[in-house]
Order: sequence, then structure tokens, then C-alpha cells
Amino acid sequence: MTKALTNQEKKEKKDARKQQKAASKTSKHVTQPKHEDPPKDANLCDFCAYEFGQCEGKPKFASDADPELKGAAADRVTACEGFLNVEQMPNADEQRKAAAEAGAAAEEPPPGKGPDAAHDGDGKVPPEAETEEEEEPKHTDELPYVPAPGPKLPDPKRFAQDETDYGACPSCNRPLKRTAYNRYVDAVRCTNSHCPQYRAIIKTLSSGVK
Repeated sequence: MTKALTNQEKKEKKDARKQQKAASKTSKHVTQPKHEDPPKDANLCDFCAYEFGQCEGKPKFASDADPELKGAAADRVTACEGFLNVEQMPNADEQRKAAAEAGAAAEEPPPGKGPDAAHDGDGKVPPEAETEEEEEPKHTDELPYVPAPGPKLPDPKRFAQDETDYGACPSCNRPLKRTAYNRYVDAVRCTNSHCPQYRAIIKTLSSGVK
């Protein structure tokens, strides 16, 4: 059994529940910096999407324009035909926006091809539009596709309707039975599983399918 809270403890507990969590100072909106070209005195390889030596460009170094430069200043790449600025490449948000705009543009009908294109300003249908609607579909000489019929199968009731006496098995003297062999041929054989001539074909008959 727990001890009953005093009025002071109840008040402190109630005040603690009223305390709200401090608002986060982290901004919920992230602004993308604007794309800017690298400074004129920068090394283009530092802003390029390729690593040095992996692109097919032919770089021009600062020492080509000023032979007196030495060290890192001389090795600075000032121009390259294979330069691809990483800062100007679209980010994920820009790619999604471009894809959405391309999809919306593809769904819009071209001018004069929309559902209201056949109506002029006063709501009337132009004569040429009426002519287009009255055109009958063109007939073709192509025959409709008709699937080929399946293979003819023998009558499954032929065994029940057959009352022919095919004799007895020479080994077990049991009556021989007519059984199916394939689609075109039936086989007369012994159906006694304990007989040495079990399933031995005595003769063949037509199944009724040619």
C-alpha cells in the first residue's frame, strides 16, 4: 500500500506535468546555397566532380601562363575541357522537381489536341471537326485470329462400353483387359499385379482416334 501524497507533493507533481519540452533550436527548413563558380585564383580540380588523373581533359596549369610561378601556385589548374563543377550539379530535391515538371509537361495535351480543341470560342463545333467525327473506321483485309483446335482425344467411355472377351492370361488364367496405351492405341494385357505377365501387352487395338 503506497503512502498518500501530501498537498505540497501533489502540487509539485502537477507543476512537473505542466512543464513543456523546450522547443528545438534546430531549423526545420534547410536552404540550399546558390551555385557559384569557383574563384578565379582557385584550383579547378578542387571544385571538379572528377579526381585528378581520372578525367580525359587536358588541364592548363598556372605555370603555362606564368613560368616564374613555383610550387602549389604553379600546379594550380586554371582551365580544363573536362571540368565538371560539383557545385552546379543538381541535388536530390532539384532532380525530383525537374522530374515532376517533366511528367506534368508530358501529360498536358499539345495545342489544338485537347478535348475542347474541336470547339471554337462560341461553343460551336467547326465544320472540319464535324467531318473528322463522321469518318468511318477503315476496313482491313486481315482475318481475325482463330486459335487452332486442340488434339482430338479418345472417348473415355470406351472401356465401359466394350464387352469383348479377349481371353485369359496364359500365366494366371485371369481375363485380359483392354487398357489405354497412348492416344491412338489401346493395349490388351493382364491386370493381375501378382502375375509374371502383369502388364505384358498381348495385342493392341485402335483407340478410335486417327
